[in-house]
Amino acid sequence: MKLLYIDESHDKKNYALCGFLINDINYRKLNADFNSFLKKEFGLEEDQELKGDELFNGREFWKEKTMDERNATLCKIFDFLKNTKGTDFLLAHSAVQKENQHDLYFELLEKIIEKSASVVSKLGKTNRQLLIIFDERQDFKKEKKVFYQIAQKKSEVIKKHKKSCTIVDYGYEGISKFSRMLQIADFVGYFFRNYCSMVECANLFEKETDKRKIEMLKDVFENKIKAKCKMLKKK
Repeated sequence: MKLLYIDESHDKKNYALCGFLINDINYRKLNADFNSFLKKEFGLEEDQELKGDELFNGREFWKEKTMDERNATLCKIFDFLKNTKGTDFLLAHSAVQKENQHDLYFELLEKIIEKSASVVSKLGKTNRQLLIIFDERQDFKKEKKVFYQIAQKKSEVIKKHKKSCTIVDYGYEGISKFSRMLQIADFVGYFFRNYCSMVECANLFEKETDKRKIEMLKDVFENKIKAKCKMLKKK
């Protein structure tokens, strides 16, 4: 079975979704090893949330760290993620328009699920199952839109892949604060969105991104975890 953890990140320019795909047999060890790594290397306790924006901008737990120290921390975390077993990052993004942010979430969610189903369909006969966990969305809660979208996509997956992939139930809502795997999805999604939004050459309407940030983001997505990333293009 594959577990798919999904979280989003957005700014005025880009909306990004990250699907963290992991083999269920690798979950327990990764969870324990990542908690141990964060505690040993940075002093982050198991019940303290890892948030990319706080680390990137030097807030909360990281407020006493210089930018160079935070950059070194990012490198260590991405080096750790690069070496994890049985994992992939499915990344999708789209330009933002004020009226379509909710639509973009579902459009990108569909792409992530479809790609995950394609990966799962190629596994051994007893492993062709996909369990989806997404971060809680208060803005969709009343209408249960995420569950409906996953249920609809499940029907499409069954028609397309037959017995090659089964989506287990209709997705589960997780709470990022208590899930390291959702935090990983959020962490990578946050930096991927920044990577998509960085400005290398300023113009009259945009401010150039700090060169150190550009170098760091390029190093992450063009070197460190490139082999684990599947960047899904918008149709």
